Amino acid sequence: MGPNAVQPDDAQSVTRSLRHLVTIAPNRSEYLYCNLMYTAASYLVEQKSGLSFSDFLHANFFQPLRMKSTYLQPHAARSDGLSHLLATGYFWNKRGNKYTPIPCHDSPEAQGAGRIISSANDYIRWVRALMNCNDPVTKSMYEGMIKKRISQSPPGESGDDENDHEPPQAFAGAGVEILQYNGHVMVSHDGLDLGFGATHFFMPEQKFGAVIFGNSNNASNVARMIKYKLADWVTAGIEKRYSSLLEGVSSSESDDEEDEADEEDEEDEDDFTDLENEMIDELCADGGVRSDQTMALSAYTGEYWHEGYKGIKVTQKQGRLFVDARDRSVRFTLEFMHICDQRKYIAYMVEMSEQDVRAPVKAEFVLEGEKAVQLGLTLEATWDGYIWFKRVDAADV
Repeated sequence: MGPNAVQPDDAQSVTRSLRHLVTIAPNRSEYLYCNLMYTAASYLVEQKSGLSFSDFLHANFFQPLRMKSTYLQPHAARSDGLSHLLATGYFWNKRGNKYTPIPCHDSPEAQGAGRIISSANDYIRWVRALMNCNDPVTKSMYEGMIKKRISQSPPGESGDDENDHEPPQAFAGAGVEILQYNGHVMVSHDGLDLGFGATHFFMPEQKFGAVIFGNSNNASNVARMIKYKLADWVTAGIEKRYSSLLEGVSSSESDDEEDEADEEDEEDEDDFTDLENEMIDELCADGGVRSDQTMALSAYTGEYWHEGYKGIKVTQKQGRLFVDARDRSVRFTLEFMHICDQRKYIAYMVEMSEQDVRAPVKAEFVLEGEKAVQLGLTLEATWDGYIWFKRVDAADV
């Protein structure tokens, strides 16, 4: 839950909510990136050190490295009189054909997974210390961080073949990605936040590293291109197998997005995408037949609760069921389209950062008589099961 929620989350509440989330794979059996685990790690640091995470970072990293323009959360930079130096983020509004500004805001619920406010000149001090094992980075810290813990590549995609045009196989370390690039080790980590994108990397054999920041959602794509171009430059004379693949990435992705937007404009409720048709088949698999909504929408409206995902409120909007979840860290809305049995729906998710994209998710209500008592949503892309919210009285939320 974001700062504008009735009950905002912080590192403690996020950590305590983890027990209520489903486990979809055995530990270390699959690569499943999750920001929540970084937040839990930051809470562990607070409990063990007796310091706030911000004070711990300042005492053990920022001050020893003389990172004088680096803070945890934007409010800390503003409190130090640096409001005028904070960058404004942007995302591209395709329909409006313009960039929309996004002010930099605090996200205490994302502590440990972002909201480090810094400059490229400041942040390179951390990369240099890590690469050279300079104070406060010890050799054991460094070795633990770059240890290859699990493959990030899908099974069968190694990228090791000389004729293979896939990127090299990457492994997850402790908060970094490790890969072989042109026969040399590259350690990196990309960052993406609402309106911002960044990457940092270093090549220990060459003693070369870089930090690249950008203030738009697509900045990460450009940062990755620059990263590999720099890596080619520093390993001059070695076959450049991968960077050429990145040329034109930004424009081709933009073209694809425009094509998708055009397709969405042309579609109506009887002209579904392949994904929507697949969802309809799954929702009707037990004999259900496509039909109109006949049960009163008031039978579904109300408050629903999940111990991990917290509360959502189902309302009515323009003759359809609707959820306004803009109190979340990732702000979104859901608009429901009935599919069959007065229970099964496709809910279209629109994230506030991607207002041109309507992402379909499966939704199902459990009915008792003429009233809905549970709502299931397929909110997790890596798991096809439902997250079940139980209907409660507003006073119980």
